[in-house]
Amino acid sequence: MSLKFNSFITLIFGGIPCRTSSIAFYIGIVLFILSLSIWWCDITAMAETESGIPPQKLFQFLKEDMRFSEEELSTIKQGKLITKLIDADTKDEVSYLSITRIDIPKVFFLTHYGKDINPIETFSILEMGRFGNPPKQTEIQDLQLDSKDIQALKDCKVGECDMKISSKMMESFSNQMDWSQPDYDERANKLFQQILFAYIQGYLSGGNAALIEYDDQRQPIRLSEEFNDILEEFPYMFKYSPEFYKYLETFPDGKPSGVGSYIYWSKEDIGANYNVVSLNHIILLIPDDPTLSPTIVSKQIYADHYFEASLRLTTAVENPETATSSMYFLHLNRSRIDALRRNGFLTGTIRSRIQSGLINSMSQRMKAIKEKLEALYQVEIR
Repeated sequence: MSLKFNSFITLIFGGIPCRTSSIAFYIGIVLFILSLSIWWCDITAMAETESGIPPQKLFQFLKEDMRFSEEELSTIKQGKLITKLIDADTKDEVSYLSITRIDIPKVFFLTHYGKDINPIETFSILEMGRFGNPPKQTEIQDLQLDSKDIQALKDCKVGECDMKISSKMMESFSNQMDWSQPDYDERANKLFQQILFAYIQGYLSGGNAALIEYDDQRQPIRLSEEFNDILEEFPYMFKYSPEFYKYLETFPDGKPSGVGSYIYWSKEDIGANYNVVSLNHIILLIPDDPTLSPTIVSKQIYADHYFEASLRLTTAVENPETATSSMYFLHLNRSRIDALRRNGFLTGTIRSRIQSGLINSMSQRMKAIKEKLEALYQVEIR
């Protein structure tokens, strides 16, 4: 992941000639998905709610729900890493699961992950901030749009916009912006901050029904529908964490006891044509019962480029088959990408290259996390 984007394109595309505006333009989403894929910070919430995959059901889950073969299960039990694509219901979705055994106690993981392991250390976060409870508008005042984003807002029309926003947002910019003013860029940035903050407030009070409808393309995309579709692809969450699953479905109603959450914003240089501004809702569940699994869900509630929806689940499950201290670290990601919705002769190539890039990059990342945590644990027990 230390490769520059152009080198990364060369690596995964081999000798295929392509223009940034066609294939390479979208490969930066690989970096963005990964930057959000293992976000686990401030693991302090405690809950009595049933949580996650029981250790004794882990391999049953992998075999029955994730369709792992006996050979793959054997590989995992040997302490080796597996990252594999999983079935997706729509052509615009990329889904994968990554799992590895880490030879440390789960309590050590909860203490050190997010503290000694930076979940986004290999990615270029340009700006970011976390909202408090309740959120304040000043907490997003450091967000600065790039000049090309401001130009996109200036030229935006329903069904034809280079930035993913709603028709209501377009109307706000049309009615409130005087683009002839010399400080229009500062005014546009401030208005964008105000709009995002109002959107967050609406989401926290109105829940999934208040999620955005993207009107940048001819076919509107309702994020609430996309999210519900993706959530339906997580039936095993209902099986193992019914209260938690129901909360995701009915948010903000039905919050289980002790569940914690927060929203953060970020702007990231993913190496593509545009940087990505996003809002993500982090929902944490750490059970009192040490035999149950801590669970984190990262739900993308807005992205200004490329992404239509994304839902990520991360969990740590104690190893049920050994007396020594070890655990399995599992990450599951389902993301929907606008480039894959389109028809064209390059769509299949785009999909295969995004998938292979994700598999390779995620495997490298999981391996690095495993090695660092195990090294830290060995230092502690000496």
